[in-house]
Amino acid sequence: EQIYTAPIYNCPLIVVIGNEGRGLRRSIRRLCDRVVRIPLARPIESLNASVAAAVVLFEIRRQRTTA
Repeated sequence: EQIYTAPIYNCPLIVVIGNEGRGLRRSIRRLCDRVVRIPLARPIESLNASVAAAVVLFEIRRQRTTA
C-alpha cells in the first residue's frame, strides 16, 4: 500500500474504490496489483467514496497530461 501520488499511472488501469469506513474487502485487495491510500489529517477518519474517487482520478489525469 502506498500514498496515491506515488505510483506512475501511465498504463491501462481499473480504479476500485473501497467503503468509506472499512476500505476494500480482503478478497478484492488480493486481486489488485497495487493498492493506494489517501492520507488524512486528524480528526478526519475517512472520505466519502465519491470524494476519494475524485482525488485519485484527478491525480491520474494530472500525471497523464503532464507526462
